[in-house]
Amino acid sequence: MRNRVDGPPFVHLTRPRSAQLFLIYGGMDAYVDGASICSMGLLKFMQVSGLSGRNLTWIRDPNFNNFAGGFSPEVPDLASLEEWHRQHVASLPHVREVYTLGYSSGAYPALWFGHRLHANKVWAFSPRTADWSTDAVAKSALRERLLTTNGQTAYEIWYALKNRLDRKFAETISDCPGVNVHAHSAYGSTHFLLDRMIESGEFQALLPPDPGVPAATPLAKVAD
Repeated sequence: MRNRVDGPPFVHLTRPRSAQLFLIYGGMDAYVDGASICSMGLLKFMQVSGLSGRNLTWIRDPNFNNFAGGFSPEVPDLASLEEWHRQHVASLPHVREVYTLGYSSGAYPALWFGHRLHANKVWAFSPRTADWSTDAVAKSALRERLLTTNGQTAYEIWYALKNRLDRKFAETISDCPGVNVHAHSAYGSTHFLLDRMIESGEFQALLPPDPGVPAATPLAKVAD
């Protein structure tokens, strides 16, 4: 749980009495600046974000290429990482609701895998891609995916009103089924909108109540 840039590509915390799983995708700060999440360590983020009682999986992109190279030798490409996601969710039988959340370059995989998993909801804050050289191709692939609705997922896109690059990303997919775009007017052109919304309590207010797991439900094994 320490902030290590050479640590594993994901960290999972099981909460056996929570029926919700949050898959959280880090931005560039996941491997720089002390391996932080929203300018905080993971433990601090859990404390202040309102997510400490939920099942959490924090996922990092070691190659900074929108997970095109997977995240480990065992999971070396996007197709195998999609299968890893499916198996990971299936390993938590007490989970009834799946949410994905990403900020900056982590917003891209939150949208991509949220669609693949038929997540209940996706939150994408200040969305970017991880590699400017493949930005146009990546956004086109994401748009093509989201244009085919999975019939379930709602996508909530948030960006600071005056941030031109984040706005352009949001506009790329704004007409896709289930996508709702929110231009926040209170924080100028910041790219760190999620940080600001956590500080103000706005993010915590977005979280759905956790229905919990009945006491008779068998407890899942803790994932590695």
